[in-house]
Order: sequence, then structure tokens, then C-alpha cells
Amino acid sequence: MLDQGTEGAAPAPQHGGIAGWGADPGLAEAPSRWWKRTWNDKARRLGGQPAHVVDGNHFLTEAQYQALVRRVTAPLHVQPGQRILECGCGAGAFLQALRSVEPQLQLAGVDVCEPMVDLARRSVADATFAVCDAQDLTAIPSSSFDQPTARTLHEG
Repeated sequence: MLDQGTEGAAPAPQHGGIAGWGADPGLAEAPSRWWKRTWNDKARRLGGQPAHVVDGNHFLTEAQYQALVRRVTAPLHVQPGQRILECGCGAGAFLQALRSVEPQLQLAGVDVCEPMVDLARRSVADATFAVCDAQDLTAIPSSSFDQPTARTLHEG
């Protein structure tokens, strides 16, 4: 099921060999290109919404999302000055929420979707962002992070 923000997006690509992805032999688009196009469209349509809405958490208020991030990050024991990288950062909602948990974190994010990264740069202006695939992080100035995260990546 698609989330509220992807209504009207192109149908999921059918790709032989992956369960549920083989029905349309005429569709040559790889799943990774479909995801990238879908998130590009979503970023353009929902760019004025809060980052957590753009990132697919429209069913939560911003306060509920912040509370969720606090619960998720508690076991990480984030400390001031730690460097945290989020792979698949989308519009930056998770990094924005991390900033509220610990203002002294050094945050970075990567995503293949340039419009999403543009939104993330606006959401967390003091973080470092790059448009790149999480499988190739050479676009990031430094590869040394205390806490790498990857909450919502789609493999394609």
C-alpha cells in the first residue's frame, strides 16, 4: 500500500525475479529508478509540509514524531559532539528530530533523491548533506561516523 504522499505516483515497477515484481514485461524501469522518481515527485508536491510528513509519517503529529524519535534514539545513548550519518535521509525529519534530542550532534545525511536532499538542507541547515547512493559514500567529506543509521532505505 502506498502512503498518502505517493497517491497518483506511477505504479510500482514489475521486475522479474523479485516476488510480486514480474507482471509487466514491457516495463524496463529498474526498481531503484522508480523509487527515485516517486520520491522526486513526492518532494515536489509536499515540499511545503513538515519534514516528517514528506518522509511518510503523515499519520503522526510533529510532537508524536519527536516522541517516537526520542524512544528510538534512547538506546543509542547519543552524546554531544557525536557524528551521525543517516543513509536515506529523505526530507531530513529524523535528523531534525535528532537535533531536538541533542543539539550538539554533528549530523550528515545522504539520499539519492536531490529534491529530498534540498528539503533536508532547509530542515537541518547546519547538517552536511550529499546526493548519493548509500552504497557509495565517497560524496561525504569524511567517512568517520559514530552512529550510522539507515531507517528507510529501498534496495533496487
